[in-house]
Amino acid sequence: MVPRTMRLPHPHAPAALVLLLLSGTIPTGCSSEIPTGGFLSETSKLQKSDLTQEMYVHVDEAVTRYDRVTLEPLVVRFTPQKPLPVALRDPGANDAAYRGAVEDALGQGGRFKPANRAGRGVLTIRAAVTDRFQRDEKDPGPGPATLELEAVDSLSKKRVFAVLDPAFAKRDSGGEQTSAADAFARFARRLRMRLDEAAFDAPK
Repeated sequence: MVPRTMRLPHPHAPAALVLLLLSGTIPTGCSSEIPTGGFLSETSKLQKSDLTQEMYVHVDEAVTRYDRVTLEPLVVRFTPQKPLPVALRDPGANDAAYRGAVEDALGQGGRFKPANRAGRGVLTIRAAVTDRFQRDEKDPGPGPATLELEAVDSLSKKRVFAVLDPAFAKRDSGGEQTSAADAFARFARRLRMRLDEAAFDAPK
């Protein structure tokens, strides 16, 4: 889906990205590829793009309206039929790695500062590690776990953007042997990259 209202691309965006944004030819996949029943109940608008490196993303509102964030504790939600990957079996380590990685990535360059409470210009971020793409043993999907995240306006609770990353804990050398710190750091870098590339407003 191509937003109707667009801003100029980020000045440091790659030339190929600029051309894609201006031409409206951003490659997307089909949202029906997302299995149902995960942490995020609404995924119909999420689309896969080469620019997001296997992430499914949808930006509902202008991210530039916000400059502070609060992070809710990370949720871990796996079905009994599929055990947790080894790297994600320490809940305390998971939350610390997630929180540190996301806060660091979003805070680079002073873009998003931590907030202690809800308020104007504050995003509330909620996320979970799930097995949304891992529930069929015959077709295990792209990685050992999925990270599902959404950011909502802290006052209105309206969604600003949402992300599904079915490959966040995946290593090129294979699967779940990555550490929790590496997995969340990789996700956070790609999330920040994607938000910096979101050079458009949502449809009015």
